[in-house]
Amino acid sequence: MADYQTPVMVVDDDPMIVAMLQDTLEESGYNVVTFTNAKEAVEYLPNSDIELIISDYHMPEFTGLDLLKKVNELQESLGRRMCVIILSAQKDAKIALELVMHKAFCYQSKPLDIQKLLMDVSRAVTKLALP
Repeated sequence: MADYQTPVMVVDDDPMIVAMLQDTLEESGYNVVTFTNAKEAVEYLPNSDIELIISDYHMPEFTGLDLLKKVNELQESLGRRMCVIILSAQKDAKIALELVMHKAFCYQSKPLDIQKLLMDVSRAVTKLALP
């Protein structure tokens, strides 16, 4: 098991998905913080060292796109980089394009391919480590 320094935030309104992702990431050596409410997750970010966020797209009140937009604003105001991976049960090219336009690191449809997700997480960590 590797010891990764990049803290990872998982945001999904489904507690079972949150628990599964937390277990998977922790087994892979990541430090994980979780939220089932996207607004609370965004409020937590300014006073944290979170650099990587994995978020569901479809959540009540505050979508993954809303979260992504807030992260983009925070990156500028906090002067630090963050990567956001968005997950969605819908395979929708329009959503994927919108997410890319708003600088999502990547988009993965559910059901999740855990190995692909772990590869995406590893790629994001590598990107964040670059100057």
